[in-house]
Amino acid sequence: MDTLAAFVNCDLLKSNVGKRVRTVIKVNRIENGAIVGEGPGGGVITVKPGRRGLDTAPNRYREVIGIAEGGSIIAEEVGTDFGDKFDLQNFNELCKLASKDFQALFM
Repeated sequence: MDTLAAFVNCDLLKSNVGKRVRTVIKVNRIENGAIVGEGPGGGVITVKPGRRGLDTAPNRYREVIGIAEGGSIIAEEVGTDFGDKFDLQNFNELCKLASKDFQALFM
């Protein structure tokens, strides 16, 4: 991992406002120039795209690294297309472990 960022699910995003975070979303739609998707844990996350813009499509998974601007908004610095097969439930569990018991392994 070349970019230090806290692994967050929808709940953890709220407690990391102003910090660099990393998550994966399932893209649902593009709305008003932003990416809106399902985040780990079942909530909705809105991503303000970075310099590369909206280089994604609905029903694909996207890793997002950026600054948490609000309880459900991330200003993207880096975005990576993860394709159309990804397990958000397992990633949600990883986020829980990375924020508590095994935090030192991920930071």
